[in-house]
Amino acid sequence: MKRILRPSLVYLMRQRHRKGGFCLPEIRAKYSDPSRHRLALSGILSWLGLSQDSEPEHNLIITIKRGILAAQEGDLKRADQIFHIALKMATDLGHKDAETHIYSLMANTALERSFYGQAERLFSEVLRRLLARGEAQDSNAVVEISLKLAEIFHTQRNFSKAEQGFEFCTKTQQLKVESEGKSCSEDTLALYGLSLDRQGQFFLGRGRLDEAEKSFSSAVEVSSRLNGENHEQTLVILNSLATVHSLQGESKRALQILTAIITKAEYSSSQHLPTFLINRGIVQLRAGLQSAAVDDCTRAQAEANRRNDKEAAGEAVECLNELKNISR
Repeated sequence: MKRILRPSLVYLMRQRHRKGGFCLPEIRAKYSDPSRHRLALSGILSWLGLSQDSEPEHNLIITIKRGILAAQEGDLKRADQIFHIALKMATDLGHKDAETHIYSLMANTALERSFYGQAERLFSEVLRRLLARGEAQDSNAVVEISLKLAEIFHTQRNFSKAEQGFEFCTKTQQLKVESEGKSCSEDTLALYGLSLDRQGQFFLGRGRLDEAEKSFSSAVEVSSRLNGENHEQTLVILNSLATVHSLQGESKRALQILTAIITKAEYSSSQHLPTFLINRGIVQLRAGLQSAAVDDCTRAQAEANRRNDKEAAGEAVECLNELKNISR
């Protein structure tokens, strides 16, 4: 099989709107959302400082909303065109905060379209604007943008810059979490967990398993604190940790983690149960436990079909085919 375990999902982020400061709400999306452009449209007025009483600003608001709705509907090309129109309107009005927000929407749209060079330039512009207007270098807004840039560098195989970016994000958030203690905001904690998870995925992809294990273990602790030990997102990150142990040759430890995950996923009727069963089946296959692997992959196929999860169903079939080849 081409891969050992399916990768973890995007870390659960909470949507928050900070009064009196610029933020990027479209980044704060639940991992199950199909779009990155979730924004409470009713909140645009309050934090951008635009007024419905002014006709030019009212037109700008409507244009931004139309762009966001186009992105939510999956028409990213049209969304980008609308955002360019909105940017010109904001520029004509001299509304710097609106310009910055529109740049962030354009950046996310470019990223969604896999236009990585364009996304890098736009996110860099957003970051420059934030810092120029006095945003603290360790603010959540700056870390969010930096994390996006690190992911882009990773995709572009600029591994040195990507690693520096992930290191900045994790260290910056760690310092804030430790200094704020129990008063630490959910946003800060969630962004710390996201940074750790993305850093772990980076290390895993580079074959740096010990470092990946450390990042994922810390991410599990953060998710447990934020969401609870039995929360689906905690289970997803534990799945990544099991991936690392499997690749380290620690099949017993990987199986222990996956068995605990499956028990909790069964109790909560997790949508990811088929994936967890496949993952345990693959580890059992590698450990020579063929009968147990057949049981898990067979059950995973049934659970995936019941949930209409075509991807998981296909991987369950792949697992079963691999087992048939081995038994011949």
